[in-house]
Amino acid sequence: MLKLLIDTSNKEAGAGVYDSGRCLYEEYAEAGRAYNSIIMGLIDRVMEKAGKEAADFDLFCASLGPGSFTGIRVGISVMKAFASALGKGFFGAPVPDIMAVTAEKGLLPAIDAGRGEVYTVAENGEYVIMEENMFFSRFLKGRKAALLSFDARLISLAEKNSAEYRVLPRIELSAFNILAEKNGAANIKEAVYKAGAVYVRRPAAVEKKEGKGEKNEQIGNNI
Repeated sequence: MLKLLIDTSNKEAGAGVYDSGRCLYEEYAEAGRAYNSIIMGLIDRVMEKAGKEAADFDLFCASLGPGSFTGIRVGISVMKAFASALGKGFFGAPVPDIMAVTAEKGLLPAIDAGRGEVYTVAENGEYVIMEENMFFSRFLKGRKAALLSFDARLISLAEKNSAEYRVLPRIELSAFNILAEKNGAANIKEAVYKAGAVYVRRPAAVEKKEGKGEKNEQIGNNI
């Protein structure tokens, strides 16, 4: 199964071409907040380097977040547009799931949720938001956390709490490909319409409009 994968959940965007478990070409680029201006150029380069055209792909894949609000929306929109226009499938995976594949078994993925909180995975497999000091001092319970390299504040807190952790340098497309290879064949056409972004909480504009600030563990339907 030939796949085009992108991750736009953080400051470093990545795009890659994978044929089953084999990487044909992948590239990472500093995005900052300029996702709209770099994403198509990045996709064009990886397709050219891999010797593929858009119509060759069976599956278009995008990370669902949480992460950069703009980046996630751009990535999902571009991949869904390809899939819809070409009559191909779409697959999306939450960032903590990709992190869990990258890290060794037993590590708990944790993402800075802002407001002094951490976005992580509970023992039942559900995504949860909790106070960061509680996460490091009590929730880990001797286990090891998986933290992203650009989450400097969480790394500092882990050090302060003498918590064990492993730093992941980036969202690895090879790990994303493992999830896509395992799960991408199921309901991939329906996912073009159903799969949505995963946010830590409601976007600020929505909170302001509704006059609410409550947390929302997941917005949209992820697969």
